[in-house]
Amino acid sequence: MSHQTITRRIDEIGKSIEKGLKSKAANFKFYALAIDESTDVTNTAQLAIFIRGIDDDYNITEEMVSLVPLKDTTKSRDLYEAVKNTLKRFPLSIVNISGIATDGAPEMIGKRDGLVKLIEDDVIASQNLRMMKYHCIVHQENLCAKASKMDNVMWIVIKGKFHKG
Repeated sequence: MSHQTITRRIDEIGKSIEKGLKSKAANFKFYALAIDESTDVTNTAQLAIFIRGIDDDYNITEEMVSLVPLKDTTKSRDLYEAVKNTLKRFPLSIVNISGIATDGAPEMIGKRDGLVKLIEDDVIASQNLRMMKYHCIVHQENLCAKASKMDNVMWIVIKGKFHKG
């Protein structure tokens, strides 16, 4: 097959997956986001946005919803706009968000204008009073496991997560 055919088929698969996720997201009663920003091998910042949603029948969907390349800057406002555009694309209401997990970078958790604060301002304006904020949840789980002498359990969880097969 030609590279054009392969490219076209990959695009079609991507559109099909996105359509299915949009269909599921339309029925979410609540959802939570996990957001991480890192730099790829071409030195382009990438914002990974993951979602976990639940519908009225308690079906849980967990997917990477978007990988947004950040061309210019990675300021809080840039991250916020990327998240807002993703929520619009799927379409997800800020009224139904129940949680957000990020890393500890200042642009994520800044008290006055970090991404979480900007989203929290929208959440409060929508009169949603149930959003929880998490910081580095895997690191917290790991610390708890070590403190409770259960790091052998955490090792199994991490090994299973990253070394499936």
